[in-house]
Amino acid sequence: MTKNRFGHHINILGRLLSKKLNEGILQTGLTSSQWPFILRLLLNGELTQRELCEQLSMEASTVSQTLNRMEQMGWIVRVVDDVDKREKKVKLTEKSTSMIPVWNIVTADVEKKALDGLTDEDIATFKRVLDKMTENMKKE
Repeated sequence: MTKNRFGHHINILGRLLSKKLNEGILQTGLTSSQWPFILRLLLNGELTQRELCEQLSMEASTVSQTLNRMEQMGWIVRVVDDVDKREKKVKLTEKSTSMIPVWNIVTADVEKKALDGLTDEDIATFKRVLDKMTENMKKE
């Protein structure tokens, strides 16, 4: 058994971050599990469901269920792709884009709390290590 259980620590950190994020955004109707979808669509514009699966490293069924809930809540819409009529693009609604400033404040507060006491160098190293670990896990 190894002394360094990085996966376990990362999992716990993820749960704590989700819990704190939920405390701030649940009152707006969004959940921490929906936030990554909002963020990806905000950063990339319209995406297909398949692109969301790839970018979020999630199973198609999970993405589909989450998008269904988000569509019911009015956070996203699915529109037929102009180029490929068989594809649907997912895009943010005016309702969700109007909430971005509120959600940004909440997420910034959570990140600030998580990073308290860390230097800029610590944060840069942590990000570099996380990026490398993510890259390693995505390899076939």
